[in-house]
Amino acid sequence: MSKNAIHGTPGELLLLRTRAYFDPQTGEVVHLHRLLAPAGMSVDTKRIEEETSAFEEMLARSHDQVLKSVEVSAEDLQRMDASTTVRVDPNSGELAFERAESGE
Repeated sequence: MSKNAIHGTPGELLLLRTRAYFDPQTGEVVHLHRLLAPAGMSVDTKRIEEETSAFEEMLARSHDQVLKSVEVSAEDLQRMDASTTVRVDPNSGELAFERAESGE
């Protein structure tokens, strides 16, 4: 089984790409987009780029500002959970993870 497979869904899905779209001034992530395909479906790089471009055009129409994006690795995606805040360093374009403070 692929480490990019998503289990527990009707039919297995394969994670093709994840991108974080962020405010270039503050680094605030405003959208995390995952591109999925049914396992076993043949998807070439051109199709992935077409799907990504179509999504980015839609996203641009729905926001008042120009957003930048950064690729999110499978390892970084696994680090994300409800207790983690994710930002992008506007200078380096690197993801930055912060653990939320415990309310105890």
